[in-house]
Amino acid sequence: LLFTLFFSFKSYSQPRGMGGRPQNKSEKIQPGNSVINGKIINKSDKTPLVSAKVSLIKPKDSTVITGAFTKADGQFSITKVPIGKFLVKFSMIGYQDVFSKILDVKENDEIDLKTVELEQQSVITEEAVVTAQRQTIQVTAE
Repeated sequence: LLFTLFFSFKSYSQPRGMGGRPQNKSEKIQPGNSVINGKIINKSDKTPLVSAKVSLIKPKDSTVITGAFTKADGQFSITKVPIGKFLVKFSMIGYQDVFSKILDVKENDEIDLKTVELEQQSVITEEAVVTAQRQTIQVTAE
C-alpha cells in the first residue's frame, strides 16, 4: 500500500525547475542570423558617440532581446538578430532616447540604420549652496 501511494504521488509531481508554471516554448526567442548596423552621432556637432547603448526591443512588451554598444567611431553592430518585429532603442547618459520605426526582420537580413543623431538632454536644477566651517584648534604651551 505504501509503495503504491508513493508512486501515485510521484507521478503527479511537477518537473524539476518548473515552479508550477506551464511550459511555453514559444516565449523563448532563438538567436537568428541577421545583423543590424549603424552609427550614432551627437546631433549638434556631428561627432561620434562612444559607448552609446543600442537595444533590440520587442514592441509588444518592451522586453530587451539583445543589444550592443558603439565603438570609438560611433559604429554599432547587433549580430544574431532573431526573426520577428522589433524596435531599436538608442540611448546614452546625458542624451534623449531615440527609437527606430518597427523593423520586420527576416532570415539573413542585413539592416543598415545609417546614422542616428542623439540630442543632448538639458537638465535644469536649482542652485545648490555648499557651506563648511573650519574647526578651531587651540594649541597651548605646556
